[in-house]
Amino acid sequence: MLGLSYGQAAGAVTSNFAARFRYTGAALTSDFAWLVGAAFAPLVALGLSAHFGLAYVSLYLLSGAAATMGALGLNKAMVEGREA
Repeated sequence: MLGLSYGQAAGAVTSNFAARFRYTGAALTSDFAWLVGAAFAPLVALGLSAHFGLAYVSLYLLSGAAATMGALGLNKAMVEGREA
């Protein structure tokens, strides 16, 4: 599910920027997302597995996929609202 949401994010993010800033906006958005999201994921997973077990790590990863899908749905609604 996480891979499915990641593939859709690239197209959804670029539509938020004007054509002149599309490449830079998408690159910065992606870089900041990796910095904030991926930089802390191993530390959080290690802490969860040490204190609660591996089952909670899978719930943590699933929550990230669910949050991504929710954000993409919200983004789609906002883009459609601007076009109408």
